[in-house]
Amino acid sequence: MSLPATFYVPLERDILRLTGRDRQSFLQGMVSNDVASLTPGEGCYAFHLTSKGQIIADLLVLCLDDSLLLSTEPGWGVALTESLEHHLVMERVKISSSTATTYFVYGTKPDEPCVFNGLGWLVYDAPPAGLTSQEETTYEGLRIETGIPRGRIDFDEKTLAPETGQASRAIHYKKGCYVGQEVVARIDARGHTNRALVRLTLTELVAPKTPMFVDDKEVGWVTSCAIGPILGVPVALGYLRNEFAAVGTPLQVGSGSGVVR
Repeated sequence: MSLPATFYVPLERDILRLTGRDRQSFLQGMVSNDVASLTPGEGCYAFHLTSKGQIIADLLVLCLDDSLLLSTEPGWGVALTESLEHHLVMERVKISSSTATTYFVYGTKPDEPCVFNGLGWLVYDAPPAGLTSQEETTYEGLRIETGIPRGRIDFDEKTLAPETGQASRAIHYKKGCYVGQEVVARIDARGHTNRALVRLTLTELVAPKTPMFVDDKEVGWVTSCAIGPILGVPVALGYLRNEFAAVGTPLQVGSGSGVVR
């Protein structure tokens, strides 16, 4: 499949706006990444967790002059808003929420305020002028091929943050206390989780929740699958028990086979 060097994809997202003088210090204690150091125009990816280290929502944070914009997957905005409001005590913070169309931009970083999502740039107001639009299926194929999980598809409210494989871009281990930090720190000290989200190359497309086997022993399951627009073959994300998650591990998946990338 031939893709333009730069294009955009409209994506529906739940959007929270935090205003008030304590917004940055408050959010610092609520999410897994360092938002206290963000200056206007900067952003980051983070998790908001339960006290048990399980994911309430993943979010992209964009720092603006007068507010913080938080975006998450449609359907997670309500839970994120309720949880943040539950933790508000004396902080001067106001939280408003909505659902809106945002624009994922692949390729050159836009001039508009944006935040990197591991694959490209999320723009909130309008797509940059002069770019062509692609279908969401293109975004899905690219993110799966690249290894970028999507909330409510590749992980849910029962998933521990380090299991997603996104620690390097979502977790700041030296930032200090936040909700769920003790569990995340214990997993880091142990060195691994019991399972891990991995990238896969398959011989055929399969449905989510398709089990994966090694020597007829079930060792994991697929979470998402698509044709990779760059590789041109079926690619997938899925969870494997830690001892089977090494790159190159051959698997039986559906009526075909696969390998950990």
